[in-house]
Amino acid sequence: MLKKEKNLIFILVFTLTFQFRFLSLDLSPSWQWVNPYPTGEDINKVIFADGKYYAVGNCGTILSSYDGKIWEKHLTNTSADINSIAFNGQVFLAVGNGATVLRSFDGFVWNKVSFFESDNFIDISVIDGKFIAITDTFPTGGNIYFSSDGNLWGIAIKSTSDEIFYFRSLCKIGSNLYALGGCSFYDSQNGNWKQSAVIASSVDGENFEIKEYDLSPMFYSLSKNENLFVCSGYNNETLKGILLSSSNLENFEIIAQSPGETIVKEIIYNGSNFYAITSKSPFSFSSSTENYILKSDSGLNWWAVAEIENDEFRSICKGKDGFLAAGSYGTILKSEDGENFFRPTFSLKLYGWLYSSTYAKNKYVVIGTDISESGWKPIIYSSGDGIEWKKANLPENLYGGLEKIFFDEQWGKFFAVGSSMMISSEDSLIWATVNCNNISNYNDIFCNGTMCVAVGSMGDYPAFQASNDGVNWKIKKLDKSGKVHSISYGNGIWVAAGQKLNGKLKIWRSTDGIKWKKVALPSKKLTGQTARIAFGGGIFLVSTEGSYLLKSENGSDWILIEKPDKLNALPLIPSLSYKEGLFYGLAQGNGAHFISSENGAEWAVSNEFSKLFILDVKFDGEKFISVGDAGAILFGN
Repeated sequence: MLKKEKNLIFILVFTLTFQFRFLSLDLSPSWQWVNPYPTGEDINKVIFADGKYYAVGNCGTILSSYDGKIWEKHLTNTSADINSIAFNGQVFLAVGNGATVLRSFDGFVWNKVSFFESDNFIDISVIDGKFIAITDTFPTGGNIYFSSDGNLWGIAIKSTSDEIFYFRSLCKIGSNLYALGGCSFYDSQNGNWKQSAVIASSVDGENFEIKEYDLSPMFYSLSKNENLFVCSGYNNETLKGILLSSSNLENFEIIAQSPGETIVKEIIYNGSNFYAITSKSPFSFSSSTENYILKSDSGLNWWAVAEIENDEFRSICKGKDGFLAAGSYGTILKSEDGENFFRPTFSLKLYGWLYSSTYAKNKYVVIGTDISESGWKPIIYSSGDGIEWKKANLPENLYGGLEKIFFDEQWGKFFAVGSSMMISSEDSLIWATVNCNNISNYNDIFCNGTMCVAVGSMGDYPAFQASNDGVNWKIKKLDKSGKVHSISYGNGIWVAAGQKLNGKLKIWRSTDGIKWKKVALPSKKLTGQTARIAFGGGIFLVSTEGSYLLKSENGSDWILIEKPDKLNALPLIPSLSYKEGLFYGLAQGNGAHFISSENGAEWAVSNEFSKLFILDVKFDGEKFISVGDAGAILFGN
């Protein structure tokens, strides 16, 4: 049985076709995942068609591979989640959320096809040369559509106000196509609503026969050997995932319960054995769940052949050289014999978050928190090329996470701070504790060439720690309660941003990095829990929760910038920096967006490029490096 390592460092490489000075234009960079390879986005469906594996997933992901090891990403020009893909022998169609339909004649070049509805596509398959697609849109329900080319669509089944379908999958068995899901219908005789599982079957994709079943409120997948249909659903009383069997689709009986808090997401039959994959049950409240690849020679007795932790499977298919299973966070497992599943690609071993990064001494360095079984521990990785990474040696008995890293050119040292620790290194691999009276919680550090200042809090009070040699440090704890989150330097002035204990924004100013005074703000309504500050082009720029922005030339007089429309839907700016004439950073809404501005007032916002929570971005003059949730690392030229 394969046990998944807790290995969620992600590396992406993307190429910007413009020089950095043009980042104020509205760009949509092309992204390429390197680790976990080939993607860190959720993979929702895998198929084997036209001699290749195809995988589709979140943020417009479409990948192809001949062997499941070396993958090629295809440009889709959409950030919509792609849920399924099918091939009718001449044309590929990929479908997803927001009525997304993508078409390709070669599997390489993809173009968007207009669709007259606004449904979310769940699955697509082929019967008799026609594409059949199912949708599921809350609260109006799901429909079944058919098309010969993906351009013109007809409707086979449509939900009504009295009969609402919730389709989950399409399963082709022989010359029949089955749409599985659930149905809510109004019982006029009893005056109430009832719910049952449904299977809609068709031989032409246009005319369907619908059967309802009371044994389960929802069916998820269906497969068949020579004698037996095997179906997955869940028990209405126990809310546990179940496997059911039937000889003729008239009556089902429960044969097994899905392991743990899972449901069986998909079942396939390869001519000799059944294979099934599990996902976390929609009724599970557990923060982590083990998921499995199950096998059966008869459909009645099942056993696990692979297991993963914290991720879930979404799809499995049979290819020319074995099986391929895929799921969340880019999980891919392959097996040549159906018994031994392995990861065909490499990934670093980290389960946690990365908060900050830098590039110095020809090395990329990322820092964060590892929350594996050993507890919350600081972690640092270093790489010369962004492909091969080495785990740094840290002092023993350090607990908590690292928040910020900064390289000071004057002393030739890396400094990293977080929780109640400050550590330093000359080579990024061997780190030592900085012997100083540590403040209780560090949040940021900045060096201006002659002095380094670290900021955070001591209990409920703002704290600043300054040094002009990297060895001797002076602490200044302010009398008024609050916390300092970010610091910068410019125009001969130090400026820091943070919050009061009630969460309201607070900004401090200093001419020497030791004596600090708070400054007046143009609004008392702004919050400072996520305040970030950057200096460039002669001005300080502060971002706050809600993506509000303030600017100042002297750190004393602040102006509230009118909030740009493009940032209205992005309530958080977790990273803000300045380089070569531009402010740049990250904005978070339902996903991560790259933002840039020449003056701090007019902003370009990229399309969503990841569902992950990206926390920091830096530019070293040649490449971007971004880090974030689940150990994400992104590179960009």
